[in-house]
This record gives sequence, C-alpha cells and structure tokens, in this order.
Amino acid sequence: MQVQLLPGARFKEWAMEEKITNNNAAGSPPALLDIPAQVFTSFLQSLSESGAAPELVDRLRTTLLKNKVFSDRALKDAVLGEETIIW
Repeated sequence: MQVQLLPGARFKEWAMEEKITNNNAAGSPPALLDIPAQVFTSFLQSLSESGAAPELVDRLRTTLLKNKVFSDRALKDAVLGEETIIW
C-alpha cells in the first residue's frame, strides 16, 4: 500500500472538496478536522468509562479542550486537583 502525502495547501483544497467538517453550525464553511481534540475527547471518554472520577475527567476536559493548555503544571493541576501538594 502506498501512501501519498499532501502538502498543506493541497490538503486544504482536498478537504474543501470533500467537505470535511468538524460539526460547524449549519451554513458555516467547511473546516479541517481538529484531530487533537478528537483524540483528547476519545481519551476522556475512555477514561470516564474505565471508572475515573468525574471531577478528574472534567478538569482534564477543561484543561485540554476548553483552555487548550498543555504545560506540565496545567496537567498536574488537572490530575491532582485542589489537593496539589508542593514539596
């Protein structure tokens, strides 16, 4: 199987032709998929289904999807919550 990589401009053109959307409101122009958001959403759903605390999942969702902050500190705060202890 041979995979053809498309340069950025060509991918945008292809995406527009294929009308790839990421759940935009009706009438909005097609947009490229937000792959990281899809991956994080899938991860958070699996985490929730595995029995993780809802508060943890909510904090991670806020950090990763809403605030789009990916620093070590932000992720530690999201995982540990208010109980973060500084040594």
